[in-house]
Amino acid sequence: MIVHSAPLFPPLLAPFHLGPGAALRPAYELREALTSDVAWFGLVLALFCASGLTALAVVRRRDRVYHWAALAAAASAVLSIH
Repeated sequence: MIVHSAPLFPPLLAPFHLGPGAALRPAYELREALTSDVAWFGLVLALFCASGLTALAVVRRRDRVYHWAALAAAASAVLSIH
């Protein structure tokens, strides 16, 4: 008998699933894989946007808005690493 709850977030109030390990394993592994893959995709997307804004800031040196946007995007990408 296997008991599974939320894979990566222990304080989460998620339903418990009771049953044989072979029956629960595929859904649990899929949920765990999707949770980590979505987080990595968000980080890569944030880094891609930060690099694009940094390129714009370099090309348009006089516009300080791009500098602040690039800094904010980089800070957002760094803070999303967990």
